[in-house]
Amino acid sequence: MLDDEGATVAEYEYDPYGGQIRSTGSKALGNIFRYGAHIYDQEAGIYYARNRYFSQSIGRFLSRDRIREAGGINIYEYCSNDPVNQADWFGLAGYKIGTSDPHITPDPGSGPWNSEPATIGMVMLKASIIYAASEDVVWLA
Repeated sequence: MLDDEGATVAEYEYDPYGGQIRSTGSKALGNIFRYGAHIYDQEAGIYYARNRYFSQSIGRFLSRDRIREAGGINIYEYCSNDPVNQADWFGLAGYKIGTSDPHITPDPGSGPWNSEPATIGMVMLKASIIYAASEDVVWLA
């Protein structure tokens, strides 16, 4: 994460399921948007993925999928058990990074990832838009 002058103020390293390996920088602890642009609940140690909570320690959601089997046969799995190649911004189903064929259709007003191939840059852009509304920092995309 960069400040207005381009200086790094937060940097994170994660395992494939979002377990934090390390963090550095003056804004690293105060930033609630973490792995996959999910909101991190420091007190509980879990992520909020817009529709349900995700535990990086077990690599699973903590509640049933709201769209049930339409999001996959395992209604607790995260990114079809492939978080290296998929992202799940909404807590409903994995979205294959680098394709324009998501398992679910995101809200059309949610940004360019509705019609363009998803990239890590888009994940970071989504987080930066949300985070920039409350802080004077931007994500390095």
